[in-house]
Amino acid sequence: MKKRILTLVAALFLTTSMFAQFEVKVNPIGLLFGGISASGEYILSDNMGVEVSANLLSRKASFLAEDAKLTGFGFGAAYKYYFSPEDGGDKFYANVYARYGGQKSKFDDGAGQQITANYSVVAVGFGVGYKWVADSGLLFELGLGAGRNLAQNWTLSDGTDNYDFPNWGFDLTGKLAIGWRF
Repeated sequence: MKKRILTLVAALFLTTSMFAQFEVKVNPIGLLFGGISASGEYILSDNMGVEVSANLLSRKASFLAEDAKLTGFGFGAAYKYYFSPEDGGDKFYANVYARYGGQKSKFDDGAGQQITANYSVVAVGFGVGYKWVADSGLLFELGLGAGRNLAQNWTLSDGTDNYDFPNWGFDLTGKLAIGWRF
């Protein structure tokens, strides 16, 4: 039964992919801060698209008055609805998204002890954006979103709770992307 379901999903995906347009996008601002964010979007019809994204982070920063090494990753998915596309999958859109992110910070506590702080979050939400696509395939996209953290976790390796990290329960996301449509 599982093989039949997987075969059906694969056939549907491949059939849809044959007639869909595909975009590859990167966030140039993330590169300035030690991260890379890339995404790919299938334009399923003039009004619909499905996007998957992945993010990586590796940089040094000041954390609680100490130098820290930050590493992290994330991935997500979004369904987009384009309201009045001109060329299909462009102009104003609204989306729903789900995403996961994790980050690890390593720093010295000032007394010579190495501390590791881990953070992870699972979030869902809604967003809006606008995409410009040139005739050549070059594209530019801006977007904003807000949602709810379904799960948020902070842990420290020193076993104390001296650091009070907030859990506001909401998620904010922004997007600036440059890419290419194939």
